[in-house]
Formats: sequence, structure tokens, C-alpha cells
Amino acid sequence: MASPHDPFADARASAQLAVAADTEGRAASAADHYERAALTISKVAQRMRAHGGVPAPGIETAGAQYADRARALRATLKPAKPAEQPGFLSCELAKIAGLGLAKRVLEEAVIEPFLNPGVYTGLRAPPRGVLLFGPPGTGKTLLARAVSREAKACFLSVSASALTSKWVGEGEKMVRALFSVARRYAPSVVFVDEVDSLLSKRSAGENDASRRIKTEFLVQMDGVTTGEGDRVLVMGATNRPDELDDAVIRRFQRRVLIPLPDAAGRKTMLASLVAGEVTALTKAEASQIVSMTKGYSGSDVRSLCEEAAQGPVREARASLRPGERLDASALPPLRKRHFVEALRVVRPSVPPESLAMYEDWARAYAVRS
Repeated sequence: MASPHDPFADARASAQLAVAADTEGRAASAADHYERAALTISKVAQRMRAHGGVPAPGIETAGAQYADRARALRATLKPAKPAEQPGFLSCELAKIAGLGLAKRVLEEAVIEPFLNPGVYTGLRAPPRGVLLFGPPGTGKTLLARAVSREAKACFLSVSASALTSKWVGEGEKMVRALFSVARRYAPSVVFVDEVDSLLSKRSAGENDASRRIKTEFLVQMDGVTTGEGDRVLVMGATNRPDELDDAVIRRFQRRVLIPLPDAAGRKTMLASLVAGEVTALTKAEASQIVSMTKGYSGSDVRSLCEEAAQGPVREARASLRPGERLDASALPPLRKRHFVEALRVVRPSVPPESLAMYEDWARAYAVRS
């Protein structure tokens, strides 16, 4: 919450997070934080004047600059997200293929408690931390966004690298700023991607700065509440759950495996991805493609479809006469052969031998069906 000595503390916290995200090139996240900073400055300044106060010199100029930077970043996003609702995302849980167990766990641990806080108290109190783990490219970030939307919570996304700094003490300030913004915009979900790089196991060679940031994060995480008045949930995503510190594992009370998509999930993904294309695929051919993509992650399936979609373009270009331009309406339909050719280019990105680690860790720590 805002400091009584600095009414603009929340705005400064949002600005810190905005600059960190901006520096990393994460335009959407940076725009969200810049907008929050600008909006907070405007509201606090108006409230101060209404009570005869005078805002700090230059603070409103900074707010205008934050708003300008947010607009510039929004202009680079396709499609741009609505600026009037920073942090609220349009991803829908029902449109994510597969992941039945994960969806059920997250509905019970996050969505329902956020929507009905009066019911989930005492022994029914929801967890303060949820960990999504599994192979890369399986939709952990997408799932976190969808859950936040369904829970009508503000989604605060930050990468582990954004919370580190070469300047002594700045990393801890960034962590405090993150949780300050989360409390300010509660109900909220704090999502930390690649959380293992921030909260890995302690080692003799760990530097003091890293240890301080880790300690500050755990302190802040212990301080969040999921009650009706101040609902904040920390959600982490990792491809390397085995590298997490034991103290971190305890704080993520729900640990959910996000596996590679099964055949039904891949079938849904395929149908969704080619829905906007002219195709000549029979149901039998689509099923054959699904069978051929066993071991592919969700991002692999998308890459495969994108590569296959180039097949009709290549065929059309090969038949052009000199000086003739390619016409989109004259492209041949997408066929099975285009996927077969794409399978030679797009291979599974997750080594089969790495799957055993996720299964072993899930058996030891994760929610079971």
C-alpha cells in the first residue's frame, strides 16, 4: 500500500516495473505498468488538490510521460489490448485445448476462491502460491493468463530477470514494488515466469545479491493474503522444478504438471489453427496428422501448422509466369502432403528422455488425478 510519507509510492512502484519490462522488450507488460503509474498519479494528484494539497514537483509531468510511453508501446502490439483495463487479458480458459486436470485444480484453487471469497475461509482458505511446471511450450503462461481472466483478477506478469539488478539493493526494491502493485490492484495474480532462475536451490557459490532477492521474495510471498479484502496469489512457471529450493516448493502449495498435449489436445489445436485456412483435409487425414505429432508440444504444433501453411504458397509461386504477382485467392488448399513436408522441418522440441524428470517430480510433489 502507499506510504503515508509518499502518496505516490504505488505509482513509483508501477513505474519501476514498467522500466524493467520496457528494458527487456516486453511491450505489453511495460504498457500495463506505465498505464497504472499514470492513472495512479492522476488520481492521487486530483485527490491532493481537492484537499488543498500540492503534488510533488514534476510528478504530473512524469505521469504524462508514462501515459505517452504506454500509448507508443500499445501501437506496436497487434492486436492492441484495451488501455482502459490494464492487466485484464482476453484469453479464455475454455479455448485452451486439453489440460483437464490442471483446469480443474486451478478452478478450485484460484478461480472459485477469487470469485467467492466468503466461502473459502478457514480450512477452505485457498493456497497463496501455485506452481505450473512441465516441458517448454506447453502453455503455462497462457493458462496463467486465462485463469487470471476467469477469476476477474489483475494479471501482473514479470520475468525473473526483471527482478534482478546489477545495483546493490535494487533487486529487493523491485520485488517490493511488484507486491505493492499487486496489493494496490487486488484481486491480483502475480505471475513469475522461469521462477527457477529466481528461486533456485541455495548453494555455496550463490552471491549475496541473489540471496537477498530470494529472501525478499519469500518474505513478500509470506505476507500476501487470499482473504476477501486483499486477494493476491503468486503463480510461478518453470521448466526445471527440480532446481527449486525446498523452501520455495513449500510455499507453492499447489503444484500442477502441465504435460505435453495428448492426441485429443493436439486434434483440438490442429482444428483451431487451420480454421482460418482453406483446407482439403479429410477427418481421416487430420487424425493421421495428429498421430504423427505424438511428442510435440503446443508450440511445436503451432510451428508445424505455420510451416505447412507455406506449402500452398510455394506451389503457387512455382507456377507463376515471369512478372506475375501472387494472388491469395488463387492459393491451392492446405492438404495432408503439406503437413508431411512440414514434419521434416519441424521436429519435437522436447527430448523424450527429459519427460521422465517431470513425471518423477510430479509423483513426488504434484496434484494427482
